[in-house]
Amino acid sequence: MMAVLGISRAGVIGPVVFATLGLGLGACNTTGAADSEVVGTSAAPKSLPPLTPQMAVFMRNAAVASFIADVCPDERLKDKTRRGLATAQINAWKARGYTTQQIATANDFNRENGSPQQVISYLKARGARQGDLDSICNIAKVERANNTAIGAMLAG
Repeated sequence: MMAVLGISRAGVIGPVVFATLGLGLGACNTTGAADSEVVGTSAAPKSLPPLTPQMAVFMRNAAVASFIADVCPDERLKDKTRRGLATAQINAWKARGYTTQQIATANDFNRENGSPQQVISYLKARGARQGDLDSICNIAKVERANNTAIGAMLAG
């Protein structure tokens, strides 16, 4: 990913970011709940939106935030690690009533279909320029100032 953007700092590779997020989500089943058990509620909610699109957006946002934290010296992840981001999001989905199986299924789909190209496209659409680390760090500042989902994942 960084080679496409012309950046080589900290040795971070885009596919590793997506793989780490996917593995982090898959490994965060800490409740021991049965796959069919609804976690965080006493009864299943009448209707929950599909989790796969929500997870796709989360994984893209977390990958962007992680990439920014890796390449910008003044940025870091609020939850300190990719696993911390994943754990916080999994807990939020469970609190909304999603089952362990629903989370695992969405995670598997997104891990197989996620792409570092999504991170590149997101950053380029916001003004990242090839070989210009400052352009990426400026995007981080805008994300935080606008309190976007990505900005909320960063601490500058």
